Amino acid sequence: MAGEGQLARDVRAGLENEEKVTVAVSLVKPTMATQKQDVLDELYFGRPKRVHVKEFACLISAILLAIGAYQIYHHSWNTLAASCVGISVALLVSGYLAPRALLPVWSGWMAFATKLGHVMTFLIVSILWFLVAIPIGLLLKVIGKKVMDLSYDPSVESYWEERAEKYHDFKLLERQF
Repeated sequence: MAGEGQLARDVRAGLENEEKVTVAVSLVKPTMATQKQDVLDELYFGRPKRVHVKEFACLISAILLAIGAYQIYHHSWNTLAASCVGISVALLVSGYLAPRALLPVWSGWMAFATKLGHVMTFLIVSILWFLVAIPIGLLLKVIGKKVMDLSYDPSVESYWEERAEKYHDFKLLERQF
């Protein structure tokens, strides 16, 4: 096969000439290395949890304020509107002044959101399967189009299909589109 082993040579090219990189040892005080990091300063998807808790407080507050404003506009001031406004103000204040108090609520919400994401992914994929894949399969069956050769021939030693010679160039792997 033409080009056999060429991919391995292309990948290995230049690796022998690279200089070895030494890792510099940082001079950190032993007391700083042993100090426990604050839970709110731990990174979660690249940002500290403190930032996520503040954003959570702002988002839920905005939603509750919108519900309260809707209630006030359409039904005048009632207990639902008052509670929405009060809870949103409390969330904003605690989100910015005491994010540690909101951390368990945020953690619970993220656990719920993860489970909800799994359910929604299953539903969306199922709906797409039933609305797209199955109708296309039925349509192909009705018009008699075969997209794969599934025939069995016991006399054939291998079902390997040879490619045209022009596809043996490994440079095509770099051009994905």
